[in-house]
Amino acid sequence: MSLATTPTPINSSLHTLSDGGDKYRGAVVEDLQLPPAFSLPLSEPISRAVELAYERDFSHIPVLDRHRRPVGYVDVAKLKEKWEAGMADP
Repeated sequence: MSLATTPTPINSSLHTLSDGGDKYRGAVVEDLQLPPAFSLPLSEPISRAVELAYERDFSHIPVLDRHRRPVGYVDVAKLKEKWEAGMADP
């Protein structure tokens, strides 16, 4: 009998794109001074998402479906809290 668990996919902590996009309404890319962008697939393990976010100092990560269409984003701090509280399997 195996006790191995399957990592929780990133979509368990996904925010939809309609979760408050008005914050930067009217800004242009140059105004935001953003670091180079990256995204994660919907099936990415939580541990990898947190690792990549901290390597790049990102607080939110866009998530794409298998057709590379955006489906939402992950709030890294909230994801890490859930992971540490045992509410998500890395």
